[in-house]
Amino acid sequence: MLFMPLSFIYDEILLKLFGGAVFTSSFFYTVLFAGCAGLILAGLLEILRMLTRNDKLPELLTIVIFLLAAVYFDTETVVRDVFPAYFPPDGLLHGASGVASQYGEELFRSISTGLVRFLLFLAPLAIRTAYSIQKKKYASATKSMAEQDHNGKKTLPLEDPDHNRKRMLLTALVPFAFVTYLETAAFAAESTDGPAFAAQYSFNDAAELFGLIPATLRHLRFGIFGNPYSGFQQSRIQTSELPEYGSGMAGDGEDPIRAQASEDNAPLAPEEADNGQENTADSTITSDKPEAVSDESEALQEPETASQDESEPVIEYNVMDIDFSSETLQGDAAELSAWLSSQPPSQKNEYTGIFAGKNLILICAESYCDAFIRLDLTPTLWRLTHNGFYFSDFYQPSWGGSTTTGELSLVAGLDSTMGNDAVSGIAGNNHYFTMGNQLQRLGYFSLAFHNGSHTFYKRNTSHEGLGYDAFFASGQHIDAFCGQSYPTDTQMFEGTMQAYLDHQPFSVYYMTVSGHAPYEKNSYYVRHYYDAVNAVVGDS
Repeated sequence: MLFMPLSFIYDEILLKLFGGAVFTSSFFYTVLFAGCAGLILAGLLEILRMLTRNDKLPELLTIVIFLLAAVYFDTETVVRDVFPAYFPPDGLLHGASGVASQYGEELFRSISTGLVRFLLFLAPLAIRTAYSIQKKKYASATKSMAEQDHNGKKTLPLEDPDHNRKRMLLTALVPFAFVTYLETAAFAAESTDGPAFAAQYSFNDAAELFGLIPATLRHLRFGIFGNPYSGFQQSRIQTSELPEYGSGMAGDGEDPIRAQASEDNAPLAPEEADNGQENTADSTITSDKPEAVSDESEALQEPETASQDESEPVIEYNVMDIDFSSETLQGDAAELSAWLSSQPPSQKNEYTGIFAGKNLILICAESYCDAFIRLDLTPTLWRLTHNGFYFSDFYQPSWGGSTTTGELSLVAGLDSTMGNDAVSGIAGNNHYFTMGNQLQRLGYFSLAFHNGSHTFYKRNTSHEGLGYDAFFASGQHIDAFCGQSYPTDTQMFEGTMQAYLDHQPFSVYYMTVSGHAPYEKNSYYVRHYYDAVNAVVGDS
């Protein structure tokens, strides 16, 4: 009766041990989730046994469940070794071909060590099978003895009343286990680690903290019905509480929202400037600064008011012409509209518009480390970091999800709450504010390139929607530029330049792959760069 829930708890413990996860207070939820799920399945199988009066079908389904659990848990440990992150079921299915083709060596190494782990995950099935064999032998012997009475006459064997009571108890536990699972999920969502299981749900984080079983069920639920915890409903901003400026329109006279801006962002008063205080780019913006690139829908200029003194500098703000109180931005979008309209606009500064009409090459560098930005290795990057804008105070959120979450943050400017579905989950969304789409509206020629599989993370369904006229990758015509399906980063850059240099201004996006594991000398990508890098850096 308790074998299936205990085996699920055993699988979750093994997963944590192999993943190096710390046993925190969330482990209590892991045990409850696994135990309840096991009780529910065991009870449903027992109900099926009673309804069909057939032991073979439930027994076969039990073996299948144990086998699938072993395969699933072991596969997740293998994938985690490669990336490292846990993948949701659909992510495993969609990414399987890409992983096999691009990271075959690392995958093979993980599978070879994963065979031992697979045998450990199979242990519950082996024990269950051995127990069933012994049980059948005992039942056969008991039946043979019961068929003969002291006169040698055959009699029908009697049902074991204790066994029937156990079956009835198990079926009665199904609704109890179901309710307990739901209550555990509710408490987990409100716990210290709750955000990873609710508003900031991430499959990888949920699997690490609460277990693979609840993370999988959560993923299926949110995939079908959506995440009820996400969005702005928790802010509880009421439209009625907003000032009149909540329409989001520029030039509405006195602005209570701007009045709430912090002192650090407030412009210097004229008398303060006359007293010798430095007038910084962040404080006072004058009308002779460069204008922002704009179209009819973006970045309206703040008009001067009649009360302004001629000596007072004109302050301009980055404000779009959006009426957040309009009917189209209410309904499901009401709370988001309320929050957005309450935000103080940023001021234009001396850098606004200085890149108007310039070409843009946006590169998402896979696993790149700035320790290798050197004049003798990467002269272009070295010049950019020393002569251009270089943001040294950079902080990486611990959001999990491998490459895909970082890519989403770069191309969309958003933190990911979807783990390994970060990029694949945005296909079909409105990406109006991505750099690609904004430049595309300004008439820029645009292309996107990736030297990995075109279907990996479903980039073939998402990247054109990010603001690129065409997306080229391995399996999607990148060989026409580079002469091979899986070029290195250098080969991709050099081979694809011909596609856009004569179409200026252009907006080009590259997602690289050469920096990806495995970091072995004989790796396909590493061996192209190993000697040159090692000669300069060595083992430092």
